[in-house]
Amino acid sequence: MKRLTVLAAVAFAVLGIFAQGGMASVPNVARKGVLKKLYDEKFGGVIVQPGSRQGCVGFLNAQSKVPEKEITKVVANLKRLVKQDMRMLSVSVNGFPSRADVEKAGVTVAVFAVNDPALPALLAAPEERWSLVNVAKLGVGLPNSAAFNALLATRFRAELMRAFSLVAGGASSQYPNNIHMATEVAQLDSMDADALTMDVIQRCQNHLLKNLNVRPERIVTYKKACEEGWAPQPTNDVQKAVWDKVHAMPTEPIKIKPETKKVKE
Repeated sequence: MKRLTVLAAVAFAVLGIFAQGGMASVPNVARKGVLKKLYDEKFGGVIVQPGSRQGCVGFLNAQSKVPEKEITKVVANLKRLVKQDMRMLSVSVNGFPSRADVEKAGVTVAVFAVNDPALPALLAAPEERWSLVNVAKLGVGLPNSAAFNALLATRFRAELMRAFSLVAGGASSQYPNNIHMATEVAQLDSMDADALTMDVIQRCQNHLLKNLNVRPERIVTYKKACEEGWAPQPTNDVQKAVWDKVHAMPTEPIKIKPETKKVKE
């Protein structure tokens, strides 16, 4: 209860700043700075629990038709949306990938990018922990002009987003005009290539956590880490005060409520 009271006080303090108009034109970075200052002063800041991150999603590039920077954009975007460890790696693969290819790359789940005329534009094999995007089939219907590369890159990013969600448990959405509704490659041109709907994001987060054991870093307040018994030694006066308070011996005898129900002999 006491913790809720403190959190409420912090929240009201932040809301008070906004209400006074002091933050109306301040950039997001500065707003985050205000929250960080409050957490530093109240709870000793926030820390990452060692060993809390588990698994990762790999975007495994085996093609050179589309620049790697397009994959980098997708990885950065999904890190922001799904809050999981993701990385891009260059690999070599012939034909259909296998679970062995995923494990060889050192990742938990993989989205392959290939250039193979014999394969479809999009494949998903969740039981093998991989999905695949084939750039060889993404140029269908595109004019041979200066805009070709830009349109191909957009389709490529859209299919990477869709391939990720298919292998990560977010295969459909209730919202209209999303990338999961595309039945033709050209339909991706009118859709947001860099977005996932909220319901898909939530399904992916839940599936990665529960079924694939891909977990992000656990970030908690220094006070919470002290209460759980794994906090490092304090590094400043605020953390020392938090440490001392959590580890202090009780000043009064601990009261144990008597048994209210009669025990049958």
